[in-house]
Amino acid sequence: MCSSDLAHPRRAPVTSKMQTESDLGKTEAALVAARRENLAALRSRGRDPFAQTRFEADATAAELTERYSFLVPGQNADSEAWSVAGRVMSKRTMGKTIFADLTDRTGRVQLYVRKDEVGEEAFADWNHVERGDVAGVRGYMFRSKMGELTLHVTRAEILSKSLMPLPDKWHGLQDVEKRYRQRYVDLIVNPEVRDTMI
Repeated sequence: MCSSDLAHPRRAPVTSKMQTESDLGKTEAALVAARRENLAALRSRGRDPFAQTRFEADATAAELTERYSFLVPGQNADSEAWSVAGRVMSKRTMGKTIFADLTDRTGRVQLYVRKDEVGEEAFADWNHVERGDVAGVRGYMFRSKMGELTLHVTRAEILSKSLMPLPDKWHGLQDVEKRYRQRYVDLIVNPEVRDTMI
């Protein structure tokens, strides 16, 4: 080992910010392309999510949470049906069942969508729903075995597709400059900011 190696130890190559942004741009472009493919698939089935002009919602997530807080795990209130609209913030598919989190201006409600309840076509539409899409649902409330208040969906419509991906759900929107330049994204993903603004 020569003395110059001691004076200037080798360092791992530093990736430039420009290279990182370029990789991020490629990833984002791939996500946007996948979302556009899902939109094209919906349109090919005759379900244009941008054609829907109105959805009558008769409840909010907070109202349903407050009204049905008395339900115990396994209990349902299937005698009363409610319509809610909001943004799908997560989706978990388990065979012929989908669990999703729907967020409106007042809070969040979990959705339970079953293929035999909503029908084959509506369930197939839900395969193309992604984080950020806007949906309108109708159903009754129940408390799941895990203790979560849930809306058992009997009718569902995709009201709008989100073609741009939302920031990572675990880390959120952390870039301060992006938060100020794209305030609408900040209001979507950060409920505390939305509460402050409203």
